[in-house]
Amino acid sequence: MRVTMVVLTALAAGGLAAADFAVVTDGRPACSIALPAEPHPAVQRAADELRAHIALSTGAELPVVSADEAEGAVIELRVADWEGYPTTPLRRATDAYEIRVTAERVVIEGPDPGCVLFAADDFLRRFVGVRWLAPGELWTEVPERDSLSVAEGVYRDEARLAVRALHTVGVAYHWDQDASEWMSRLRFNRKAMHVDRLWHTGPKLEPLGIRPLGGGHTMGYWLPNDEHFAEHPEYYGMDAGVRRQIGGGGSQICLSSEESPAVFAHRVNEYAAENAVMDIIGIAMNDGWGFCTCPACLARYRRDRPQPQWLSDLVFGFSNAVARRVAREHPDRVLLQLAYTNFYDGPASIDIEPNLMVEYCLWRAGFNTPVSDPHNEADALAREQTLGWAEKCDHLLVREYVGGVNLPDVRVLAEDIRWYRDLGADGWFTEIHPHRWLPRERMWVLAHLLWDPDADVDALLDDFFRAAYGPAREPMRAIYDLLERALLDAPTPFAGKSRLAAPYLVPTDRWVEILRLFESAEELVAGDEQVLARIEQTRRDLQELRNVARALGDRRLLGQPPVEEEGRLSAYGERLLTERNLLPNGSFELGPDDFGEWHPAINRGEYELGVTDETALHGRYSAFMRCTERGKSRWVHSYFDVDPDGIYEVNVWYRTSQDAFWTLRFGVAGGEGCSVRTWNTNTAGRWQHLRFTGLTPTSGQMVLWLDNYATGTVWLDAVSVTRMDRPT
Repeated sequence: MRVTMVVLTALAAGGLAAADFAVVTDGRPACSIALPAEPHPAVQRAADELRAHIALSTGAELPVVSADEAEGAVIELRVADWEGYPTTPLRRATDAYEIRVTAERVVIEGPDPGCVLFAADDFLRRFVGVRWLAPGELWTEVPERDSLSVAEGVYRDEARLAVRALHTVGVAYHWDQDASEWMSRLRFNRKAMHVDRLWHTGPKLEPLGIRPLGGGHTMGYWLPNDEHFAEHPEYYGMDAGVRRQIGGGGSQICLSSEESPAVFAHRVNEYAAENAVMDIIGIAMNDGWGFCTCPACLARYRRDRPQPQWLSDLVFGFSNAVARRVAREHPDRVLLQLAYTNFYDGPASIDIEPNLMVEYCLWRAGFNTPVSDPHNEADALAREQTLGWAEKCDHLLVREYVGGVNLPDVRVLAEDIRWYRDLGADGWFTEIHPHRWLPRERMWVLAHLLWDPDADVDALLDDFFRAAYGPAREPMRAIYDLLERALLDAPTPFAGKSRLAAPYLVPTDRWVEILRLFESAEELVAGDEQVLARIEQTRRDLQELRNVARALGDRRLLGQPPVEEEGRLSAYGERLLTERNLLPNGSFELGPDDFGEWHPAINRGEYELGVTDETALHGRYSAFMRCTERGKSRWVHSYFDVDPDGIYEVNVWYRTSQDAFWTLRFGVAGGEGCSVRTWNTNTAGRWQHLRFTGLTPTSGQMVLWLDNYATGTVWLDAVSVTRMDRPT
């Protein structure tokens, strides 16, 4: 961590330095903790953190008193009015604090309660040596000592990114107490949450010094059906010629309505007036697609551009109209809109209102090369989009979908976070599942990089391994170094992105070496139950990865693409389709009169489905779905037998007509990792390839379907389902 530090030394008679501030002497309290009258919950927590962790370290419990009644040596917690300190997101608020130490007094001060809490935890890091290495008591390290003193000086620090956020998923209300406490101690200052759940999450965040980051897919909240649909159906999206109420994902409002921005903004203004703590308010579109197809909206689709840009002007034109109205009543608030799905590219014709933050949802193609690297062709589009949004908006928040195995290498993260900062981004965030494996050392480094992107990565790693494993730090660091080198050297896009990273990270020879290092680590800390438990947990996490690696042991199989650059099947792709395919008619070569195990299904709209020889990628035939209005059609392949212990791959080729647009959807059911995958594109007459890997069934059967929500024609060909954990 880079810290700006000014040390003030007072000289006593004869040139000797004055005594340091004594906190605990020989196991006895040497000071008290002083609180302001009626302390904010975050300031009260700061006192509790100091008292509890100093007691764990020294055995001495410092008394907590009112600042008005404090006598003698004190550690005073103080919220102060810092002139010129930015206090709203519009002024790029970060977090800053100061710890002033003299022989008689320590003042821990910040311009708001959250900063005071961050400062108190920094006091514990700097002077007590406390390390919150990961969520939970097991990963909290508190060094033991009999006495504690603090050197005189003034210690200041300030975050370099204004928004440092996490979103916990897979838990009720997106809330996990251990993860949230860890976030606070590592100085994350925002917790992503749905705007309609402030009643639940807001009170839990307040004592942690964390502010809410308003989010969620919110259309149904801002334009509730029961208040407006009966009298104003024109506020809501049109689907197949009919206005429809807002539901969950896949349903949207009408973005070309002239009246609804005022109605929408009125509700946002009411919310802002009632909830002062919500200074970044999400107005994000609903998840998925389902955008309005009324004539006014369709007229504003940008069909002259690649499809992911078609809706950008429409979405941000509506959002701008809302933002302008909110700014008149609440000039201190920021609204938040996603750049997502088919509106994630920067709009060419619209500048974003100054009070509208763009949450650009960046999805990496690979995890071992920075997006910012101009030689990284796999992430060229993400790099271009990031630059475009940085130019178009005053407030940019980069959201990445990373976590678990697919957390990028920390050196890659460091380069990109510095790049985001240099582009003027407000901050960065991602989502984590608190009950699934997260690489703890990488999350630790990530947290410190978000506070200071220029922090020394190796120094942070050294700090983690020293605190986590003590005498076993060298073999545990050696395990990390082996995995990091493997991650950096692995071929993209496999490494880090999914379970496909496993064979590159822990092949047999490396796993044998890792096991030896684990044995060495355990011998070095024999008798230390806490460190042994940390080592065992790390071993179990890597064992899960190794289990996948054993199933996917043939790296040569994984590394071969089934497609050549020219858009044709490679020889390997031909083998997957014709020799190893679990689908006997994956290329539809039985012709238009025999679909084999494929079954057309039409749910709504006017569709024609069949097999044709008008175009094909492989052989003579392809399947097609042709429609004159947007609805829903589906090709379904009957259930086929699989091995519950196997791991599978699906390849799909598709092509659209020039006039096609909307959503295609692929799905496979039958187990973990077998989920619906959605994409949204117009291939302009070219064949495109989709590959889904690492699918793990939980029963002996799977089923596959291919959906079309498009107008125009979609052709499908060379569909294969193959087992990955079999030799070539």
